[in-house]
Amino acid sequence: EKIVIEKKDTKSRLLNDLFNIWINKKKINKKPNTVRVYSVYYNAHVKDNLGKRIIDEITEHDIQIEIINTMVNSNLGGNTIRGMKRILKPLFEENDKLLNWKKIELPNTPKARKYYKTKEDTLKIVEALNNYYHPIARGVFKFLLTGRRVNEILYLEHENIDYKNMKFKILAKYAKTNKDFEFPLTQVLIDAIKEQKTSHGRIFKLEHRMILEHFKSAMSEIGIYDMVVHDIRSMVAQTALDNGASIYDVSKMLAHQKVATTEHSYVEGGLTQAKKAQEVF
Repeated sequence: EKIVIEKKDTKSRLLNDLFNIWINKKKINKKPNTVRVYSVYYNAHVKDNLGKRIIDEITEHDIQIEIINTMVNSNLGGNTIRGMKRILKPLFEENDKLLNWKKIELPNTPKARKYYKTKEDTLKIVEALNNYYHPIARGVFKFLLTGRRVNEILYLEHENIDYKNMKFKILAKYAKTNKDFEFPLTQVLIDAIKEQKTSHGRIFKLEHRMILEHFKSAMSEIGIYDMVVHDIRSMVAQTALDNGASIYDVSKMLAHQKVATTEHSYVEGGLTQAKKAQEVF
């Protein structure tokens, strides 16, 4: 894939100009979705305020008041707010501006979302996604119902499909774990691919934001308004575990590098887990 690095004025000390240089370099070693998310976050929360100032004049107090506190007052999630540090800290350091981040108060990391829908709701959700009217979104949903992440599927290409051996590959540059992974190719997935009007390159020609919109639409049709797209992955994992799949098999399905990650996210502890074991016995 050809990467184009735009030429920028390297003499400017405006934060916006420095960000443009920095984000263009990130295209070399960061995943496309990471670059996209960084750009979206910066443009939404920095570009029109601190972005117009000289980097050397920006203080910890400025970041606290104009970015962090503003995001908190807008009721944005803790992970979204903490994500600004992952952008600004290396950006400032690369341009020889060191800040004491201990002076900047960030919200605590929120607890991981759990899937607690009933069996009846789960069946309604799966049926709604499998029968959604839009052929491209429907195809993406069918792949998501195998436990894949959204960006893994949006960047899946025809060249990654192995029909002979009935498997498909998620490339490291699009996987959260930075490793290539192979997964089973079922007939349901083959049918989803055949529905698309593509023969090479990306299979599902749809932007990330449109998948979010289609998911909201699918859920609203069945009266569910408290789910996000990533909850599909949690639903698949939790439902598999609740119906007897081993934690090791589910961990492989989710491509977790450690079983402990799966256990932390999906296995309940304490009395509930002990009760389940007793009932099985």
